[in-house]
Amino acid sequence: MASPHPNTSYTLAWICALPEEYEVAVAILDEIHGLPQHQPLEDKNAYLLGRIGAHNVVMVCLPAGRMGTTAAAIVAENLCQTFRSVKYGFVVGIGGGVPGSGRDIRLGDVVVSVPGGGYGGVVQYDYGKVGGDGRYIHREHINAPPGKLLANVTLLGCLSRKNVGNQGNMTADILASLGEKYAYPAGLRDRLFCSDYSHRNIPGYTGCEAYNPVGEVFRRRRTSDLPGVHLGTIASGDGLVNNAELRDRLNGEYGRSILCFECGSAGVMNILPCLVVKGIAGYADSHKYDAWRPRAIAAACSYAKALILQIPPEEVPQQENSVHVTDLIKDLRDELGQIKAAIDGLWSLQKDTAASTGVSKRILTYSWLQLIAAVLVSITGIVTPLGLYDTIGPQDNPTDVLFHYAPDTSAFGKATPSRDGYKSLRMCYADEDPDTPEGCPGAPPNREDMDDITEAYSVWPSSISLFTSGNVSATVSSVFDVQWRSFRSSTQIVPGASPTGSVFSQGYYRQISQLILDEDLLAVEGLIVDSKAGRIGFRNHTIPANLPMGAEWTEDILFIEPESRCVNTNLTVDYNYDPQAQFSSFSTDNMYNTDLRNLALVDRGGFVNLSHERYDINASNFQENAALHERAYNAAWRHNMLIMQYFNVTTNGSDGRVPFEYMHSELGKRFSLANISTNFVEPMTVQTDSGYGSFLDLQDGFNLGTNYSIPQSKNPLNLSTYDVYAIGSEACHYPSDTALSNMSFVGVACGTIFAAPRRLDGDPLIPDTNSTWSTPLYSCAAATKAAVREVTFRFNGTGGLDKLVIQSINEKKYKDPSELPLWGVERLTNHTMLNVRPLWGLVSPEVGARDDISTVQRDYLWLPGYTDLLTSDTLAGEPSMPGNLFYTQRLLSLFDITTLDEATSRYTGSGDLALYNRWYELSSSASGVEKMLGLIWTDMSANTIVGTRGWHNAPSQAPMNKRMAKRDAGGVSVPVTLWSRNIKYHVPYAIPAFIVLALSLALAGFTVCLLISRRTGLRQMRSYLARTSPGRILGTGLHPDQAGVLASTKAWIKQVGVRKATLPGQKEDGTIPLLDIPAATEEGSRDRK
Repeated sequence: MASPHPNTSYTLAWICALPEEYEVAVAILDEIHGLPQHQPLEDKNAYLLGRIGAHNVVMVCLPAGRMGTTAAAIVAENLCQTFRSVKYGFVVGIGGGVPGSGRDIRLGDVVVSVPGGGYGGVVQYDYGKVGGDGRYIHREHINAPPGKLLANVTLLGCLSRKNVGNQGNMTADILASLGEKYAYPAGLRDRLFCSDYSHRNIPGYTGCEAYNPVGEVFRRRRTSDLPGVHLGTIASGDGLVNNAELRDRLNGEYGRSILCFECGSAGVMNILPCLVVKGIAGYADSHKYDAWRPRAIAAACSYAKALILQIPPEEVPQQENSVHVTDLIKDLRDELGQIKAAIDGLWSLQKDTAASTGVSKRILTYSWLQLIAAVLVSITGIVTPLGLYDTIGPQDNPTDVLFHYAPDTSAFGKATPSRDGYKSLRMCYADEDPDTPEGCPGAPPNREDMDDITEAYSVWPSSISLFTSGNVSATVSSVFDVQWRSFRSSTQIVPGASPTGSVFSQGYYRQISQLILDEDLLAVEGLIVDSKAGRIGFRNHTIPANLPMGAEWTEDILFIEPESRCVNTNLTVDYNYDPQAQFSSFSTDNMYNTDLRNLALVDRGGFVNLSHERYDINASNFQENAALHERAYNAAWRHNMLIMQYFNVTTNGSDGRVPFEYMHSELGKRFSLANISTNFVEPMTVQTDSGYGSFLDLQDGFNLGTNYSIPQSKNPLNLSTYDVYAIGSEACHYPSDTALSNMSFVGVACGTIFAAPRRLDGDPLIPDTNSTWSTPLYSCAAATKAAVREVTFRFNGTGGLDKLVIQSINEKKYKDPSELPLWGVERLTNHTMLNVRPLWGLVSPEVGARDDISTVQRDYLWLPGYTDLLTSDTLAGEPSMPGNLFYTQRLLSLFDITTLDEATSRYTGSGDLALYNRWYELSSSASGVEKMLGLIWTDMSANTIVGTRGWHNAPSQAPMNKRMAKRDAGGVSVPVTLWSRNIKYHVPYAIPAFIVLALSLALAGFTVCLLISRRTGLRQMRSYLARTSPGRILGTGLHPDQAGVLASTKAWIKQVGVRKATLPGQKEDGTIPLLDIPAATEEGSRDRK
């Protein structure tokens, strides 16, 4: 609700630093008006308007989480801009009292900033410099409180002491009206400790009763519980002082004149003339006085209100509205007893010209319109300029600006080695011997004749030209612009073999940092990382140079985005957690988590409600539909069926019976997992597995623990570890690893997610002994796709990469389907997907027509590949180029996150409670688990690869090992939208001006119409003025024979205008004759003779 009063009606400001202070301040208002009628966009304050006594007051509190002089100064500056009639301010709140300053300062007392001791009432103790002798020199530039407020402080104190007119009890009465919540804390002692007394840190204890009483300072209890008022110096700074030794040292530096320490007021004093009122809620030491805070706040607010009530309204000047002036004039007319309507308008002195009796209504209307127009013009002159304001915004036209390479100073920049000497290979393998490397498609066939055998595995210019031929922006990377972030030099193409050929770069995975919890759009060395949605873009970062106001621009960037689909198996693993338990009596094998008790698989509908149907997946063209949900569902179905067969819950028909002939389960039924390996189940962790049902104790030696004899009721069908891994392999690897490489073969990884366990009997972040937990199981399938996105950058002023802000990442808009990018994938008729990873990229229509290239035209491409579970190793060296390989490796990493894995254990959350809490929030639904997988893939990929394409290195046809030898620090001009300071206007302020303009145009139009119709003109105007001129009327009456009323000005002045006339007096009959002075003089002379 908006206030009924305009902003100019508010003349006092009340500023608080804490919400609890603000609550009491609002409570003491005599009347709440509501919100401001208008507020500039740049003003971020939240105001509440009200009344105290005869004064309209603006209430404002510092934003939550903000404190210090800077935050207070910003609030005060915005307040003064929005409420220009505010004359004085009050900064009211709590502070820490300073004992030993010659005042008996107690908890609940009030300190008021009053000049003294050479200081202006408020000092900023943390503003100064260190001198040559090492001493800290304070700089004082803070204004003193206004004299009128100080005068009323003196008056209120005098009235309090003399108890004049019952004024002495005003503060106490206001304090009592706030209720018991703010009463004097009964039963609590006001305890003061020596400065050198150190409070011990006892967890969970905030009192001091257990401490040695010798540290306490003895003081007599006051006879009254009413707050004392102390006038003097208040020390303000950016932080809180909670150290007695620091308190006393600072007090000594100011001549022991400080009465109170607080935070923020110094930022207000030089902006708004104000008085600081602080309630004592502590002694600026390490002791806790939380119980006194409500009383201290209430005391300060009560004193401030009493002071405001003491200030006469006329002492705070305010702007009057034109309505007030009109009312005043009306009152004057009534008091003078004149006629209600007057032609002359404002000046009414009982003249005949002010009468309205018998006056034409048109003339009266015209007279009132004159008055209204005068008032409206006055308002326009005041209000219209108020709409002007300045802002920093973008210019209309782009400007070419020089860009230069920006090194990353974060952990990613420091840990990413130089690209100097980097050389990647493209490794392909023979189908008949998968362990033997051979030349990839496009390489010369006679590699035996080469002097350097590594040249046979280079990416040849013919391949580069094919997959960089697309018509895209220079900032769009290709598969050849991606490099391993961490690499080492090697000459061994085959591990363990003797060195052959020249040195090349071998990539490997090494964690640098984790970005998941940042939840922002981040620029790190060579990449744009979206840790909110989960994706990475390739960009070697360049930024503009020397732009004081900054700039904004957009770029087309190639992104690789993970996408996953998860299905809840409706099975959970429940257990009791006992971290103090010993290993089981039958085994000391560490593979068994013996801190788990009553471990059981619980049917939450995954058995009894399992559908009998599965999806039929069309494997002919996964580019049209990657079928991630269908893969995940089928894998979940087979997973549940496998476990049901293991526990003999039902049959799948392989034993000769009808499938689902019987069902030995119900909702909530528990199946014991005792003596079964539980590597994937652990409190407060998230783990994944590429297998399905790997936690079961199966045959063939692939189980993670020692085989024990299995009861007859379990595994009646003799399931093996082959069945566990066949589920994921058959669900994800379509059509098979022996299929020929083509576009429709999308790289997909599948697996089981042991999501964050939910505690059933307490706080999920506290693993209490014997607490009960439930781990949900999900089946997921994940893939990746490439897309060109439009990224908006903003560079703030001058600086390095830390000043580059990624404002948004949006889908690129295409005006016509023909403008959609054409994606091409290498079509290999003689190589399988397992042995040759196909190249992909944006190609031209001419290249797309080739037989060895498959194409699709749309805004994204599902990336081809094969998730080779047997050859993937995050830590071993990889000689092959990462552009067509890394994304499938990281997909495999998604389903190998365990506490036992060196590379992925940090993503379990076992060593990072904040990360686990994030996983816990996402584990409640399948969509949340999908997002979790995307964030993990993004973070691991950011640690895996780096992009080298930027403005400074345009697309090239040279081999990748030669054209990207190092980072190019040279400059290039890029069109950007510069930001500059602009003068703008709030249109609502121009409404009075628009009204005046409309009336002026209407009047001008009406005048033009009269002129055209000859109903008015200069000649007629001159005639009217002459006939109504008092001088011409008087002259005509005295000398009718000399000149007429309509005589020309020159003739009238010559004949009549130079003569004088007088009003000699009233005759006996009441008439007043008009006499010509020369004639009267002449007649008098004759009488004397």
